[in-house]
Amino acid sequence: MEYPCCLWAKHVEQTEFCILISQSVEALLQGVKILFWLEVLSLLRCINITPSSLAAVARWIQGGSCEDTVASLYDVIKFIQLFGSVMEKSTPPPHLYLSALAFFPEMSILASKVGSIFPNIAQVAVGNHQHWPSLQNVCKGHSGGVWSVTFFSDGRRIASGSNDQAVCFWDAETSIQMGNPLQGHTRTICLWNSETGVQIGNLFQGHTDTVCSVAFSPDGRRIILGSVNKTNYLWDVKTEKTTIIRMQSDGWIVGRNGPALLWIPITHYPFLYHPHSILIIPGNIVELDLSRMAHGSKWQQCFLIHNG
Repeated sequence: MEYPCCLWAKHVEQTEFCILISQSVEALLQGVKILFWLEVLSLLRCINITPSSLAAVARWIQGGSCEDTVASLYDVIKFIQLFGSVMEKSTPPPHLYLSALAFFPEMSILASKVGSIFPNIAQVAVGNHQHWPSLQNVCKGHSGGVWSVTFFSDGRRIASGSNDQAVCFWDAETSIQMGNPLQGHTRTICLWNSETGVQIGNLFQGHTDTVCSVAFSPDGRRIILGSVNKTNYLWDVKTEKTTIIRMQSDGWIVGRNGPALLWIPITHYPFLYHPHSILIIPGNIVELDLSRMAHGSKWQQCFLIHNG
């Protein structure tokens, strides 16, 4: 039973459009069969595969202009996205029926087909949604404030960083936490293998306060880190060497150990283009060229000495 329940959609996707197969899909969506299928997947702990599987079938059916079937498929997808975590975590009795069905929006296509079959469940007497809400779900698991959130490139997973010194991974379809939190952050940055949870390389140290934002460069070679101490660090992933960029609120650009390198007057500071900036609105930015700037113990090299 596991193989057909988990992979039927993939087989459909890989075939040419066929009206008979399309009618079989439509029959699956007409009554309780779709709920029985979801129940099996919840018991197999595979409910997270259903949104992408049904979306693939919807794209396949669109080639045959079966608009009602496509609408029904996306209605089921919305149902899974909102209640997938309940289905995945629940044990008998299955809360697919007891909890999820009780909160169907009144205009749901699936509700119109199966609602009358389950009269003895909780009902929303007042204030029920007419349509599926925009809010899909809430990822809960951190014990502190969440500072940074990002999607994986495949769009199926989410990583979140918190001041509880942990990084958590979430299934983007069901909002269920994947694996155990990654622990080990104390004003440091760690690189982790997201599949195994094993730390890679050494700690990236240097911040004097909470790191609240992390992002990779598009080529994956550098990491930019933002901290509560108004400091941004740019790291080379391979060499683990850092270039510090620090802009103080009084207009001073300060070096690694605190020496004042350059002061930006208040007339220029608000629209100063930082190296980490992608876009500044409005566009009348101020950009500095520091490539030839003498600083530190060699400050006297700012002079151009003419002999004679």
